[in-house]
Amino acid sequence: MGHQHFAQSHKVAKRGKRTPIGDRVQFLTMMHPDVIADIKQVAIDEHRAAWDVMEQAAREFLKRRQRARPITTWDG
Repeated sequence: MGHQHFAQSHKVAKRGKRTPIGDRVQFLTMMHPDVIADIKQVAIDEHRAAWDVMEQAAREFLKRRQRARPITTWDG
């Protein structure tokens, strides 16, 4: 009587959209898992890379911040 081998099915996580990153550099940050999951879902829904969603969000944040803070010059 031989041993039976059962094939184990491994669930492999689907990789996100991979796109060329050009002159971009990697930036490590920490976020709440729910925020990360939402970002990944937006990327999937819009057929974009998660880094692209994050870059757009960061640019929009920086524009809003710049408008809220008038630029001052130093006359020191």
